[in-house]
Amino acid sequence: MSILEIEHLSHEYGDHILYQDAALRLNAGEHMGITGMNGAGKSTLFKIIMGAIVPDEGRIWKSPRHSIGYLDQYAEIDSGSSIRAYLLSAHAELFTREQQMLSLYEQAGQDQKLLEKASRIQEHLEQQGFYDIEYQMERVAGGLGIRDIGSAGLETPVENLSGGQRAKVILAKLLLEAHDMLLMDEPTNFLDAAQVEWLAGFLQQYPGAFMVISHQHDFLECITTCISDLEFNKITTYRGSFLAAMRQKDFKREEQLRLYHSQQKEIQKLEDYIARNKARASTAAMAKSREKALARIERISAPQHLAEPEFVFPQIILSEQVILEAEDLQIGYDRVLLPPITFKMHTADKLVIRGFNGVGKTTLLKTLMGQLPKLGGVFYLSHPGTISYYEQDLAWENPQDTPLTHLAGVYPKRTMKELRGALSRCGVKQDHMVQAIGTLSGGEQSKVKLAQMSLRKSHLLILDEPTNHLDQNAKRALIRAVQAYEGAVIIVSHEDEFYEEITDHVLELGK
Repeated sequence: MSILEIEHLSHEYGDHILYQDAALRLNAGEHMGITGMNGAGKSTLFKIIMGAIVPDEGRIWKSPRHSIGYLDQYAEIDSGSSIRAYLLSAHAELFTREQQMLSLYEQAGQDQKLLEKASRIQEHLEQQGFYDIEYQMERVAGGLGIRDIGSAGLETPVENLSGGQRAKVILAKLLLEAHDMLLMDEPTNFLDAAQVEWLAGFLQQYPGAFMVISHQHDFLECITTCISDLEFNKITTYRGSFLAAMRQKDFKREEQLRLYHSQQKEIQKLEDYIARNKARASTAAMAKSREKALARIERISAPQHLAEPEFVFPQIILSEQVILEAEDLQIGYDRVLLPPITFKMHTADKLVIRGFNGVGKTTLLKTLMGQLPKLGGVFYLSHPGTISYYEQDLAWENPQDTPLTHLAGVYPKRTMKELRGALSRCGVKQDHMVQAIGTLSGGEQSKVKLAQMSLRKSHLLILDEPTNHLDQNAKRALIRAVQAYEGAVIIVSHEDEFYEEITDHVLELGK
């Protein structure tokens, strides 16, 4: 039984066509992955389903009997509540019913009608699992690493949370709400490897349906029963896991290519015959007949291919050997997060910093960059003015700026041709260059940040979770760019398959 149907969907953003007569169906209990290149319209599809965007054309039908939950990592949270109170608000209706029940019991005395009414409410609460709410909350909070946030754990005020911690708390509440259908856009972005594994196990057992956008293919392979792939303005659904879907997609491409070449040969033969015989009286009738046959052929489109972006980071080669050295460095905010840290980096070293979420990886980077004061120890950083730093948060001083105006503000001496060239090489489409940055997809915004880094020379790249929003093509391009970079590199990433080809040193925090 279907709980979501999309038919004849067409939508443009500016001059960019996202969908053209596209269709999709989600059945009850189905676990669907949504895949596609950056900018293909994956997040927009969710917003259309939720009614936040009205498509140009199309029918969107959602079962009125099924509830829908949407992972909005930018949702507002009551700043006066604790994490525990926020998570328990997932069952606010049940807590209200409990208060009604307690009030009825208190009023009832020997009144049989009131006692029966209170009993019915209690039975409803039991059926809804009300008395397991605390257990389920602790389970989800533990799996996502929320219990370990700060010294206060679940009593931490939500207003004290970082962006990543906030996103995890919002995800936890969504899972606790137990909707019939979930829409999750990049739910693993702020999770470490252990938390991604826990989430995969949770979603494998999820009784409802869900649609999930993710560029982590191992994660999709674990949790999906079908894949809907957005490519060339269409939505194609494949049955099976992610790997099975990609095999079907490759076979479909190869089959289309074979049919296309076969048809092209047939068309060429007809065109050659018509050209040779049209002017001769004795064969003109046959040529006319072939011309009609040629006009009736339904042309097979040539398989399309998407060019991979090309990231290039120009480097400054330093004469000195040691470019970064820390001895007994202590980091944190109002308190020290970790035992003293000691390490050293040389020119051309490639270092990955690992550790569970919240251990202090980003705090260490911000301390090295001078954005946070050190709490103890010493560190030396050569030429801090020639460091390129990729911050994981997609925050812009003015989100209404276009990529072109943003880069022009950072590099006022660069020509528009140079700025367009940098954006184009990094995979930003021409129409997206003049669109407000805040309206671009996460992947497109990441490419703008990487284009900005490609326009300045540096001797050290610091990349904090650079792949969170990038599709597979862009990840491969980034791996090549970092491998080609002759300066030093520090990477924070939860994706082993991204950094294992690049790094030759590991700094493990928390051990």
